[in-house]
Amino acid sequence: MYEEKVIYIIGNGFDKHHGLNTSYENYKSYLKNVNPFLVERFDYYLGLKDIRSEDINKWSELEVYLGYITDFDYDEIIDEAFSSSETDIERASYWHDPEYNVDEISKDLINIMNEIKSYFPDWIYTIEQDIFNKVADSNLIFPSNSLFLSFNYTLTLERLYSIPSERILHIHGKFNEEYILGHNNNKDVPFSHPENIQMDNRGDVVYGDDFRTVKVKEKINDIYENIYACYYKNSEQLIKDYSYFFKQFEY
Repeated sequence: MYEEKVIYIIGNGFDKHHGLNTSYENYKSYLKNVNPFLVERFDYYLGLKDIRSEDINKWSELEVYLGYITDFDYDEIIDEAFSSSETDIERASYWHDPEYNVDEISKDLINIMNEIKSYFPDWIYTIEQDIFNKVADSNLIFPSNSLFLSFNYTLTLERLYSIPSERILHIHGKFNEEYILGHNNNKDVPFSHPENIQMDNRGDVVYGDDFRTVKVKEKINDIYENIYACYYKNSEQLIKDYSYFFKQFEY
């Protein structure tokens, strides 16, 4: 006789139900203790987008705002880059070149995200140690054929309920593995044609950006790609990578 599978989708509420401090607020408190300057820098960039740090309480909210924090006024960046650079191309060194000024804008944002991720392993380790102080909820009884899609990084299911790991997909990573964090916005490269060349009906160039503006726009495109790669979570690719697990959902 065919036995239907039971599929559970597990989120942060599951860990919190077991008394584990796994909310984004908890992680932020952890960061404030180990690197308060990192939190200040992150809050500063949130503030530039009129986002109050105290309004972010859930991991899902954080991921949404990660998509906002890297959304720039690129024309304004170009203006700022040129206003703080040497106008005479013959005299300009790299440090006075608009490309350098544009490049500096991105470094802190990329460093912030990399640092936020870098503290994850140690923080998750503290949670894992706390799991051993918890007990399973006797009201939660999982059928033997259950499958679990977990958005948590913790091994609560494995440790408290002895669920075999092959029946659990930690889609955002798990303890002692790479942790995935980011937004899922579509890529929108700022300048699809940096040269912005316009031609007349004879095919002759009427006007286009000067050499330095083209280089700055190309640099901004490169910076956008780097920031996007740092802040982006490729959900579509994750689903493809774990297609073998999702096939078990089929009847």
